[in-house]
Amino acid sequence: MDDNGHVIVSLYPAYTENRKPVETCITLHIWLDPSRLLEKSYLKNCWEYFMAYMEYTSLDGNPTKIQKLQVWYLRNFKFLIMDNKWTPTKFSVFIRGVFKLVLAACFSGAVLIYLITRMTKPSTAETENQLKEVNKNLETVSTQLDKISKSNANIKTISIAADSIVVKTKEILKSIEKHKTKQQKTRKPNE
Repeated sequence: MDDNGHVIVSLYPAYTENRKPVETCITLHIWLDPSRLLEKSYLKNCWEYFMAYMEYTSLDGNPTKIQKLQVWYLRNFKFLIMDNKWTPTKFSVFIRGVFKLVLAACFSGAVLIYLITRMTKPSTAETENQLKEVNKNLETVSTQLDKISKSNANIKTISIAADSIVVKTKEILKSIEKHKTKQQKTRKPNE
């Protein structure tokens, strides 16, 4: 019983000087209300753990498969005292390790996604400059085709197609300008 009146239930193994388990004891329950010790089902459960642990750790013990499973459960899901030190449960250490791995994987994935989208995303100014250059080249090609088309009727259709491409690129440039002005308007109230 501790200073607050709560009970700590621990199991101590059977051992000899030549043969000892790794743990000094296994703590079944911490800060247990003493009234629980009056419950028959609770006492029966503790008694089964005690019997399984004694059969498993004693020299002449012959534990059943269920008792071996119970001792495995105790050693992995309950607190152990090793070399007079309180150790966390093996299950909690495992979960903490898995959580760290998942957190590291998520963080690195998020950083990679951010870097990839940031580096591969062309700026609107760069795209706009490229479109203006393409538009100038198309205009020169269109004027050259107009000169040639006056002499040949088959090339006239090519000239019309080039003119429509010039018109489309001008429309794209206008929509980029509209998009820029919208972005500037939405940024000004925030600043």
